[in-house]
Amino acid sequence: MRIDKVKEIGQQLNIIRNKGRQEFLETSPNNFSKIIHDYSDNKKGFIIWKNMLEERIL
Repeated sequence: MRIDKVKEIGQQLNIIRNKGRQEFLETSPNNFSKIIHDYSDNKKGFIIWKNMLEERIL
């Protein structure tokens, strides 16, 4: 990973720490996608969330 990418990630994490997740989401960050977690069924909701995460990682 290039040093500029590491700095960019650090800046994004600082926005989340200092201003919150919503502020970060409003900046429309590049290469970012949100995965919604369905809390209606604890066990199944996590499995669906995990599968969606794995799809985006690969």
